Amino acid sequence: VEPAPQPQRLDIPLETLSTVDEPILVVRLLEQYSVEDLTAMAESGDPLALYLIGYMYANGVAVEEDLAEARRWLELAAATDHPAGLLELGYFLSRHGTTDEYPRALSLMRSASDLGYAKAKSHLAAVLMVGTLGVTDVAEATRLYHEAAELGHAWAHYALTLRRDRPDAQIAALEALANADNDEGHNWLCEISQAGFEIERAFEHCLQAARVGYSIPRAYTAIMYATGDGVAASRSRARYWAQLAVDAVDLTPILKTRMEAILAEG
Repeated sequence: VEPAPQPQRLDIPLETLSTVDEPILVVRLLEQYSVEDLTAMAESGDPLALYLIGYMYANGVAVEEDLAEARRWLELAAATDHPAGLLELGYFLSRHGTTDEYPRALSLMRSASDLGYAKAKSHLAAVLMVGTLGVTDVAEATRLYHEAAELGHAWAHYALTLRRDRPDAQIAALEALANADNDEGHNWLCEISQAGFEIERAFEHCLQAARVGYSIPRAYTAIMYATGDGVAASRSRARYWAQLAVDAVDLTPILKTRMEAILAEG
């Protein structure tokens, strides 16, 4: 009797997990696996599949949003002690938990951060900066942002830029990432360009990030085509990118409204 085939397991380098945000990770995975494949991997105990399926249910990505189901998978993911699962459950509780669960959310984020997980350092910094979970510590938040940036989390450079913490150095670091074909660099340079900072080749950064699936750059690309900002105006291309962006789960209400307006123009 031949042995039963072993379930597939996700093989994503920790460096990638810790520096690339979930919307892009999931897009990449869904190009290779079905939701059923990912669910089977999660059911077999794969810590990465557990946390990503939890993320998908929490955000309605390729499945119907179901917060109870999301929590079930994320609790299992965190129980593996993998930093990705610890962080994602902490983030979930920060958004959907009760105030009584905020200390646990903070503890989960700290645990992931203490394991050297760059993305966790950024998320923990974000909640400590403004006291989202009941604790405010600007000094620790700033330190964590810098640690995350040194570990390669491009969003940390973005956050430090917005705080005007050596913005020229942060932008230069993102440009270095972009020049090395790191799409996170293009993504955050695009967003910075729309936040009042002068960025060279802003449209090119937005377009590159849009092409690989970043939804907010897709929205900005649509707007730039609609207004002729950095590129020749094109109603058809504005509509193309607006159509791709309009239903993204991470689009802000303001950007969603703008996409709907571009699409309504015909």
